[in-house]
Amino acid sequence: MSTSGTDGSLIADAVREAARSGEADRYLACLLAPKSVRGDLAALAAFSAELNRVVQIVTEPMAGEIRLQWWRDTVETIARGDSVGHPLADALGDAMRRHRLPVSLVQSPIDARSVELGVEAAADEQALEAYLDGAEGAVFGMALRVLGAPDRADLDAIARAAGRAYGIARRPGGLLLALRSPELRRSSPQAGSAPEVPAEARDALAAMRDEARAAMLTVRAQLEPSYLSVLLPLVMVEPYLRAQERMADPLRDVADVMPLARVSRIWWAHVRGRI
Repeated sequence: MSTSGTDGSLIADAVREAARSGEADRYLACLLAPKSVRGDLAALAAFSAELNRVVQIVTEPMAGEIRLQWWRDTVETIARGDSVGHPLADALGDAMRRHRLPVSLVQSPIDARSVELGVEAAADEQALEAYLDGAEGAVFGMALRVLGAPDRADLDAIARAAGRAYGIARRPGGLLLALRSPELRRSSPQAGSAPEVPAEARDALAAMRDEARAAMLTVRAQLEPSYLSVLLPLVMVEPYLRAQERMADPLRDVADVMPLARVSRIWWAHVRGRI
């Protein structure tokens, strides 16, 4: 069921605010996309922002799992065309049906947050890749489909590379290390302790930043200009990585930049036609 009239306007406002406050890079990028798909791209950004918020606000993993299970069930419902009365979910459902987004793809970011809640259960290179593919790569993949990209292996590879670069740039170092190596997780300082990061952990984080930069080269080499708008958030990868290099506590902190710098970089990438 599509939204319209006054209720539709209120839903659109709620979606835009959720996207703007929780996924600023994607929100700005969607404003530069073709007008016909801006609302659907904003819905994807708001969906990702809401999943991030679940992980950020819960104090117990079980409470987070309950919220994530609600989203899993809701995705199944909205895919059938039913409304659930939740502005973000209903907007997501409209986007799913309009662009035939696979339920499995939409579920991927939810499952990634579940891994984040129980991160101790996963620890190897494959776990980290799967997490980044789900948390960020799937969102880029959905956005490409909204923009009209066909179901092609090369475009899926671009989405995965984009997710790897952006995820490494936007996730706390402690989470990334925990997914890759339980030994590094155990060597990291505990909550409440002084932010003294072991040299081994710093080296591992530096190696991951190199991987993010390599993933960016992959995206640039394969990028088709017609899909640029949904990949504009990637212009923020390098500023975030440089911010990580300056952090006193890269294990817990998340890189950020001044809002004006974000707007400027995304706008100029749009004007230049490259990321």
